[in-house]
Amino acid sequence: EIMRTDLTSALLYLKCLGIDNLVSFEFVSPPSLAAYTRALESLYALGALDDKGKLVVPLGVRMAELPLTPEVNRMLLLSTEEGYGCAEEALIMAAMTSVKSPWIATRKKDYLELCKLSLGVAEGDLLTYFNMYQQYFFHTSEESDDTGWAGRHMVHGPTILRARDIRNQLEKHLRRYKLPISSGGQDTPRIARLVAASLFINAAQNQGNGKYVLCRSPLSSPVMSIHPSSVLVSAQPPWVVFQEAVFSGDTPYMQGVTAIDPRWLSAVAPHYFHMNLQRDGR
Repeated sequence: EIMRTDLTSALLYLKCLGIDNLVSFEFVSPPSLAAYTRALESLYALGALDDKGKLVVPLGVRMAELPLTPEVNRMLLLSTEEGYGCAEEALIMAAMTSVKSPWIATRKKDYLELCKLSLGVAEGDLLTYFNMYQQYFFHTSEESDDTGWAGRHMVHGPTILRARDIRNQLEKHLRRYKLPISSGGQDTPRIARLVAASLFINAAQNQGNGKYVLCRSPLSSPVMSIHPSSVLVSAQPPWVVFQEAVFSGDTPYMQGVTAIDPRWLSAVAPHYFHMNLQRDGR
């Protein structure tokens, strides 16, 4: 139920409106105390709130102003910092996560899997989305003029074009903040570390059978699987972060999955993970 009820965006907006006493706020449908507490813990972990529950300026304000989830908004803002320097990639990944699946729906499942293999990136879905976006515009440019490329690779062109519009809107936000926009080039591990630093709340560990539990609460975590549409569904990495959980009945599936090094977690969020990793001898 906690996973189904994500209050992080709503509570962050209320904080920006100056409503500090969120406990007394009259929701139309009051959330559970557990969901409410988890959202506040998440906002603190993401750096939007301080240890007294106050809005952090400017990070918390900017995370509320950007139009995506707090986690993806954090990714955009972190990507402009010197330690990452990959805002070009983050803008595209963020835009691609906000549109529907870029793959063409088809009954030719085997052919679709081959296309995913050809465009897939070993680090996972978000970097694969980035690659799809880049490849689409390269092959459909005036220089290449390969109008059949998208169809052959089962890529839905209108979805990519919609993502470009969103990417351009997001860039305007970053430029309004006067933040630097640069590219990480071929340094995919650095981009994957950025994803881990943004989605660490949704870090999960493989239990050895393709079933994952959340690192933040392994004992009470629901058992999750990688969504069949993910490029990592066959690889089943030992440690991942994911963008969101979707449900088929009561079974949660992870979407927008990225493979990570678990040591990154204690570096980006020591208050969340350091003790767990030490206990496990990692």
